[in-house]
Amino acid sequence: MKKVTLGEKEYYVENGIYTPVVKESSFEKEGGTYRLEGEGEYLIPNLELTMNEKPIGKYGSLRRKHLMENNMILYESLSIQGQLHQHLVDINEQANKRMEIMTKKLMEQYGVTEELKAEDQMKWIQEVNNIRAMAEEVILREMIYV
Repeated sequence: MKKVTLGEKEYYVENGIYTPVVKESSFEKEGGTYRLEGEGEYLIPNLELTMNEKPIGKYGSLRRKHLMENNMILYESLSIQGQLHQHLVDINEQANKRMEIMTKKLMEQYGVTEELKAEDQMKWIQEVNNIRAMAEEVILREMIYV
């Protein structure tokens, strides 16, 4: 393994893989490496796309955005530890389960039944939309934006 300087940074090079000596970004701190492209003009990150990971979904995306904008310390900590994706997947799954449970309970509480659906479909749709909005407001406040 040899040590080279590109620009103002030093890298260890082995088999065309450039590893920074001083790790500055979270990508580098997590073990990220680079490869030289464009006739030796610039470094490109070596990224792997893993298709077996679960999608983070709507609530996971909202949680990630909230963490990036309001709690960068937690965001970077989870990212560095390799736990960010699983955290977002867990939040999404929990939020979806809670949404389903809350929607059912609120529909019972407000008397939104299959009979109402048969009698007045538009009224039923309005009531269900209102109930979903109420449930989502609680979920966002209690699970996402904390």
